[in-house]
Amino acid sequence: MEENMRINKKKLLSYGIVLSMTAVSMLSTSPLASAAGNVKDEEFSFVSGVDSYPNYTRWREKKDTTMTYCYPRKYGGTYAKVSGCYYDKNKDQHLNVQNCSNGVFIPLNVQGLIVNYVREYGCNRARLYSYVNKGVATSGLWSPDSTENSSYTVFK
Repeated sequence: MEENMRINKKKLLSYGIVLSMTAVSMLSTSPLASAAGNVKDEEFSFVSGVDSYPNYTRWREKKDTTMTYCYPRKYGGTYAKVSGCYYDKNKDQHLNVQNCSNGVFIPLNVQGLIVNYVREYGCNRARLYSYVNKGVATSGLWSPDSTENSSYTVFK
């Protein structure tokens, strides 16, 4: 009986090691663990006809080729697109400003990911351009880069 208990302890130990290795492997390949991009949420808020038009967020560094995150949380959804530019530190200038996504409508309370080509177009900065109808307000969160999340809706 004592010999069987040793075998079971060895099996249990080896199963524990395998489970631990599996957990570490899954964590190291998860999108959250590998997110090196600029994923910190920043607030945006626009009221068409009150704020200057067009309604842009500030330029932020775009570190990878992931989609841009946009989450309208108050008032109404937003029509949005992603603009890109190349920021030259030496000249302190934003150069080669261009549209890097299609215009999409993201409904209120929907966490959206906007397909964009900021990095692919040679840009290193992004900003969200929100265009809403006159007298309409929108407010929410955005970030230039994103982590994959199956509960978010992808907008092309």
